[in-house]
Amino acid sequence: MDSNLNLKSESDKIKKEYVWKKLRTIFYDCLKVQDDEKDINLDSQLQNYGMNSVDFIRIIASIEEEFEFEFNDEDLNINKFKNVRSILDYILEKTS
Repeated sequence: MDSNLNLKSESDKIKKEYVWKKLRTIFYDCLKVQDDEKDINLDSQLQNYGMNSVDFIRIIASIEEEFEFEFNDEDLNINKFKNVRSILDYILEKTS
């Protein structure tokens, strides 16, 4: 039983790292920043990137396309997501 738990935990960790890598690329592409210009990390506030509602929708559309799910209508609000981690958690929840 413990080995199954360890496998699930390892699988979850790999998935989270994969999703984080893809999400980070989406942020860099949509916000048109270079890796060395502005570091995007999980605890970064979305407003730190000068993100406006158009940028937010562009990111949401890219996430939906990349991960093949749709955000709930009530979640299409930049104020619902306080930082990058909250978007990562949302993706993990929707794709589990």
